[in-house]
Amino acid sequence: MKRLLCWILSLCLLLCLVPGAAAAERVTGTLERRAGYDLASVRCELADGSYFFASVEETAAGYAYAFDRPAGTYTVKPEYFSTTVWDGAVDISWYDASQTAFYLDTPAKLAGLAALVNGQVDAGTPDYRIKGDRSELVSTRVDDYLLVGAGGDNQYGTVYVGDAAHDFSDKTVCLTADLDMGGSSNWTPIGGLYPMDRDNTERVIVAYFNGTLDGQGHRITNLFCDRYAEKGYAYSQGVGLIGHMGDLYDGEAAPETAPAVRNLSVSGSIYGRRMVGGIVGRTGSIPTGIYLENCANHASVKNTDSKGVGGIVGAGWSKGAIVNCYNTGSVTTGYACPAGGICGSNGGLDIYNCYNAGVIDSNGSQRGRAIGGHNNGSYTVSDCYYLEGCDDDPASNGWYSGTALSCVVSVTAMSKADMRAQKLVDALNCNGAAYAAVQGSYPVLAWEAERSPATHTVRITQPEGGTVASDGGESVAFGTVLHLSNTPDVGWAFRTYTLNGETLTGPYATVTADAAVSGVFSRMTAGALYIENAPAFSITVKKDGTVMENGTARRVTDYPVADGDPLYEGDVLTATATLAEGAEPEDLSYVYNGKFRYYFTYQDAAQTEKSTDTGKFTVTSRIASASLRLRATAYTTHKVWTQLAETDWYTPSADRFTLTSARQLAGLAQLVKQGNSFAGKTILLGADISLANDDKTFNRSVRWFDGIGSTQAPFAGTFDGNGCRITEMTAESTGSGAALFLAADGAVLRNIRVSGTAKANGSAAGIAAQAKNTQFLGCVNEAAVTSTGEKAGGIAALLDGASSLTGCTNLGAVTGTDGVGGLAGVVNDKKSTLTGCVNRGAVTGNGAATGIGGVAGRIGGSLLRCANYGAVTGSGWYLGGVAGAAGLALSEDSRTLYVSDLGDRCIWAVDADARELTAGGKNCGSFVSGLPGYPGALALDEDGILYISYRWTRSGWLEKHADSTLLRGIALRAGENIQKKLFKLPADAPCAEAVDTADGSWKQTFSGRELDGCTAVCPAGSKGYFGAAGSASLLSARV
Repeated sequence: MKRLLCWILSLCLLLCLVPGAAAAERVTGTLERRAGYDLASVRCELADGSYFFASVEETAAGYAYAFDRPAGTYTVKPEYFSTTVWDGAVDISWYDASQTAFYLDTPAKLAGLAALVNGQVDAGTPDYRIKGDRSELVSTRVDDYLLVGAGGDNQYGTVYVGDAAHDFSDKTVCLTADLDMGGSSNWTPIGGLYPMDRDNTERVIVAYFNGTLDGQGHRITNLFCDRYAEKGYAYSQGVGLIGHMGDLYDGEAAPETAPAVRNLSVSGSIYGRRMVGGIVGRTGSIPTGIYLENCANHASVKNTDSKGVGGIVGAGWSKGAIVNCYNTGSVTTGYACPAGGICGSNGGLDIYNCYNAGVIDSNGSQRGRAIGGHNNGSYTVSDCYYLEGCDDDPASNGWYSGTALSCVVSVTAMSKADMRAQKLVDALNCNGAAYAAVQGSYPVLAWEAERSPATHTVRITQPEGGTVASDGGESVAFGTVLHLSNTPDVGWAFRTYTLNGETLTGPYATVTADAAVSGVFSRMTAGALYIENAPAFSITVKKDGTVMENGTARRVTDYPVADGDPLYEGDVLTATATLAEGAEPEDLSYVYNGKFRYYFTYQDAAQTEKSTDTGKFTVTSRIASASLRLRATAYTTHKVWTQLAETDWYTPSADRFTLTSARQLAGLAQLVKQGNSFAGKTILLGADISLANDDKTFNRSVRWFDGIGSTQAPFAGTFDGNGCRITEMTAESTGSGAALFLAADGAVLRNIRVSGTAKANGSAAGIAAQAKNTQFLGCVNEAAVTSTGEKAGGIAALLDGASSLTGCTNLGAVTGTDGVGGLAGVVNDKKSTLTGCVNRGAVTGNGAATGIGGVAGRIGGSLLRCANYGAVTGSGWYLGGVAGAAGLALSEDSRTLYVSDLGDRCIWAVDADARELTAGGKNCGSFVSGLPGYPGALALDEDGILYISYRWTRSGWLEKHADSTLLRGIALRAGENIQKKLFKLPADAPCAEAVDTADGSWKQTFSGRELDGCTAVCPAGSKGYFGAAGSASLLSARV
């Protein structure tokens, strides 16, 4: 052991004597300061173009940098950026997570605020253009994020979600200088949902700003923001200086301080798809509400899709308020979108003392309103003014309220002369001197006229009858908007606030001098409640509010109120109606559902009535001069079979069930709607089942069959009619969807025979309203099918996802508007098939977009050995004996939709994700034109060869006498006999052609048979199959 230790020691001594690698050499240097510039980083760039960053420390001499000398050659590259005009650089060096107040004095620092909130920078900004700790930029990739929730049309995508620790909750960011944003670098809004890479939309952020941005009387100029998303409207939602303000991340607690933007103005241009605003694109549902105060927008604001565009706020979907704000910028939408000078689409923001002088243009849709419009919720719009003729919806009178009863609106139009005079300033300053006059121009905010550093005292004087409070302290900054609140004493009611003795019109007061705040309360006067009962039900009322006992007022809760009892202002009533035992509606096809509508009416000259389903009502000051009448109506619902459902036949462990009665069939419908899909299980009918009503009123009423399955819970098992019939079915709906099965997915529907009626406002059928990946085998429909909307079919209204109809027959009449077929209304995908099916029922439609056909209204898949013997009538452009409009084909990569155009004799290539599919419009180009006939059905094979069928040959007479698409369309919709004479396909005319979609080259022409028209085409292997108008059999040719 000693010898081994000696050897190790000796080796160590030798190694110490051998020359080794020296400690890395440090490279140091100092860079000069440059006037109007700051240093983002210093990078050491190697010969291969890669680089690493040096450490940088700002010293009295300049910027001292240091790094370890690398092997080989290198170049030191400092990265300066402008501190006066934004050049795209991002400065986050000012951020300290432990602080609650921050002060920004350069455009790059404002861009840094956006980067911190978003967790990302623009895709075109390299990391060496970022000053500060880049690890503070935090976001998380989320796949399958719900971008748009629209029922069955939900849209999902990959996004990068911001971090709750960087949303600036309970923090304030102040501007200490005017900021010139340059007009060329693309602004990334502070929060929002939009692409960081504008062109390809692969990096999309979702983030929220929940702090306070206080401009302190500074201007943000030359802001250029273009966050349009080519990929679709779902990828551009919430765009502005601030994109999305006032929403919480999952698990995040609400801040104590309401998010706010104050005391700033914006100029430049802002562009996005949805929810676009000059100051804020979208506000969220944060419990505190959000506030915008003393802000001005001079930027042009434009969107291309729905959900709101506005000069101050695009979509104000929150509580809170917009106070003392104005817009002079143009607000434009390329869609039928609510557009407003202050708030395009409002869902709860109060708006006080605002004006608009900007042009509001909704592209001819008459949705442009000078101040804005209603979306939902309750709010007050008060003391707001606009320039006469500035909008394109004159009927709105500056604000669209629709049928809303929960909004109080006071909006006034003014001439340009009045708006540039003291008259407007005086009107706007009814709640404090927020505005100042400018000779020959529109009013400006007080901070724009006078950047006063002064503070002012606020004194609150408590009046008789209650207390008044303010969210401000005893000393506030010039221009502060006080948020006022009140608490009446028992027996008193609040009337108004006052500022320096002047009556205010709302709960906000602007302080530009020392202020005295107070309020006015008055004693409450009683009025009576009169309750109108009905034979079928009785009404009881309780209240939270005030009662008088021996001349003394006291507060009560859940206090019973009888007919004739007194009410006081502020009482909150809760009415409850109760059905009498055995009560039935006059129409015995209906039953009471236990719900009621309540109507409260003041018995004065106005007879104003407010209705509610909740029974809640707050008594106003009108009770002092008018009594209140209460009545109710009971809601009814049509009798449906699931009200009588029997489910005792079902055992979860079993996989095979036999049904023998209508009530058991209704039990199946109930179980499926509750989420039991019956996947892997089989249902058989053991007897004929009549769906005629079987309760005590069977001879005087009708019971609807409300369908098996739903879009959210489709049937996925096997249903076998087993030689039995379902008769006297009345499948009706006031909405969309009526059939034996409302929705099936992955199901097998076999040997089902149905008679009766199926009627809905869209998607009506005898067997299934919609089916995906479902097999129909040997099914027969005898029911009369009627859709007052789109999609009607004897067997199925909509087929999708590789569904198939095999050996099915329709005998019932099928009527609808568009997408109407004897067996299937719309076959939505190219993998679905109809084989060996026959229609013998009359098919009628009047649509012009989707199609009307004996077998299918529109066929995206294939027809094999199908025949139609029923009359097909309608006024649509696309009308066929076997299939109607088959002029759609989707490319293998699902990016391009090919559309045949009868009127222009061409095939359009359309971006499949385009919001609007307009011939020759955006994202729609001509693929092939000048065709020898009028194209109809299209089909694509796996090699990208597009097969074009010709419904009719080109008519020289028509081309000569009807140059316009409209006149050609009239001729194409002429009667069948006239069409045959004009357009019959001679033997030498092509009935179909094949074109390569890769380069538009011609591949093959199909001709040699005289036809009334080619209505369908399907390539299959080495053959092509063709449907001929008026023929019960298919034609084929080698391809």
